[in-house]
Amino acid sequence: ELWLRMAAPGDCTFATLSTAPGLTLPTAPKLASGVIVYLAQAGSHSSYGGPGQKVALETSLVSLYTHYNERFRDPVWIFHEGDFTEADQARITKGRNETAFKLLPPTFYDLPLGLNASDAVRGNWKGAARFSVGYRCMIQWYATGLFDYMRNEKIEWVWRMDDDSYLHSQITYHMFSFMAVNKFAYAFRQMVVDVTDGFAEASSRDVVDRGRRLAVHLSSPPWPELFPHVHGMATG
Repeated sequence: ELWLRMAAPGDCTFATLSTAPGLTLPTAPKLASGVIVYLAQAGSHSSYGGPGQKVALETSLVSLYTHYNERFRDPVWIFHEGDFTEADQARITKGRNETAFKLLPPTFYDLPLGLNASDAVRGNWKGAARFSVGYRCMIQWYATGLFDYMRNEKIEWVWRMDDDSYLHSQITYHMFSFMAVNKFAYAFRQMVVDVTDGFAEASSRDVVDRGRRLAVHLSSPPWPELFPHVHGMATG
C-alpha cells in the first residue's frame, strides 16, 4: 500500500502502512463516511480488449465484500452508460443493499463542448489507435467529473475501484476513517502514465508547477484549492 501525504508544504512522503511512523488506525467503527465507486460496462473495453467486463466487475465485488465491505457496509455506486439490464443489476446487487447502479450523467461524462470528434479528425488525435473516445471520457470522468458529481451529492470521501481491482486480504479498519484521522487528502496504490508522445513530460511539469504554486497555500487537509469539498482515494 502506497500513500501520499503532504506532511509539510512542499514535502511529499511515501510510506507503507506497516512501516510508516505516526500513522493512526481508527478505533471507532466509523469516524467518516464516503462512497466506493466503480465505472463499469457490460461488454469488453474498447481500448483493453479481452473478455466481457461484467464478470470482472462481479469478481471484484466479491473480493471487496469478502475482505472489507461485509464488515463496514459502505455505499458502493456503480456508474454505467445503460448497458446493464435490470436483471444484471438485480443479480449483482442481491444481498448488497448498499450497492446501487447509477447512470453516468452526460454533464460529467461526454466530450468537451465544441470539440470536433468526426472520424476524420479523431484519426489525428494523439494515441488515436490505442485510446478510444470512451477511454478518453473515462479519463475525464476520473480527473474532474467524479469530483464535481460527488460535491453536488455532498459526498466528502471517495474510493475508486476498477472492475479489475481485487482485495486479497482482510482490511480490518475503516478506510474513510483511516484517511480522516491521519489528515490525508489523497491516497493511491500506484500511478500509471499512458504513454503518448509528450504526455509524461507535460504531466510531470504540471505536477511540479502546481506544487510550487500551491506550496505557500497548503493547509490541513492538503490541496484545498484543488479539491476543496471532496477527498479521494484511488486504486488502479
